[in-house]
Amino acid sequence: MNESSTLYREVAADLRNRIISNQFKGERLDSERKLALEYKVNRITLRNALELLRQENLIYKKEKSGNYIKKSISPDQVLRDKTVAFVLVSRDRFDLYHANILMLLEGFARKYDLHVSFSSLSTHNDTKDFVRKMNRNGRADAIFLGGLITPGIAREFKKSKVPAILMGHLTYPDPVENEFDRVTVDNFEYSYLATDYLIRQGCRKLGLINRFSIQFALNNQYGFMKALDLAGIKFKEEMVIRSEGDQASETENKTVRLIKNQSPDALFVANERMLPEVFSAISKTDMKNIKVITIGGVHKEFSWNYNLLSINLEKIVKEVLKILVQRLRYPECDYIHYEYSDFKII
Repeated sequence: MNESSTLYREVAADLRNRIISNQFKGERLDSERKLALEYKVNRITLRNALELLRQENLIYKKEKSGNYIKKSISPDQVLRDKTVAFVLVSRDRFDLYHANILMLLEGFARKYDLHVSFSSLSTHNDTKDFVRKMNRNGRADAIFLGGLITPGIAREFKKSKVPAILMGHLTYPDPVENEFDRVTVDNFEYSYLATDYLIRQGCRKLGLINRFSIQFALNNQYGFMKALDLAGIKFKEEMVIRSEGDQASETENKTVRLIKNQSPDALFVANERMLPEVFSAISKTDMKNIKVITIGGVHKEFSWNYNLLSINLEKIVKEVLKILVQRLRYPECDYIHYEYSDFKII
């Protein structure tokens, strides 16, 4: 960690999370010297972090003895009988990716006596109605947001009386994104790794099948361009297509044109949800030996072989619940941003 005026808050946030999840043995924290070395901060920064936790009534100090956890906090005590609403926004299809997230969320919820509900919202007005009804009826204690979320929709959810966790980026950059707890996947890094893998397989004419969200698409393209640049391959704009929303036919038609006009030897498909359209497009051309790699949480069977840059959805959903515990227990704590980057090629 680098020293800064807000560094003590980062240290406090991590310590808070460790206390909530009972990672310390017994009730006594490690010594200030040991914690300062662990976080690579000076004693003043560490003591400011500990003071913040004391103000939150989470720890107390015994003279000449050290810092102690005031009481053991269990996730079950915090979440028991509460409801998390998993809300999917602006998606025409409830696909396998989101189905797995919901299944994992429900599985972990049972462990904590936590209830899960699911809603799919198609329009901005749907969002307004959902937030209005939730505020009136108290249908949820927290919201887990996924899908294509615009800043306008995000602002509607800020009007709700319960905390919300955002999965991924908004469709385009906006400061409101920083007013949410967030769980994101480092798509710049995975785009670089996927493209680099294809290059190491001997591919030199690479195409990128990108997604709609501007932030998502730009990060993917930047990672794609980095791998090309480091390999000495010139980036060509005509080798990149961007699919609008969930329009399957558009993805397929654009991919067909890319293959016929540019003759790529490999494709990086920026999301596994586009694989059916991409493989359908390949079947309509004479180029059946194109290498394909994508990113996702599930390796599905297709008639074409492909590589998957795998993400661990279980780990991500567990992190969501960890953040929920912290947010419900400490509503005023700093916003948390967890970025997943543990990718494996299979």
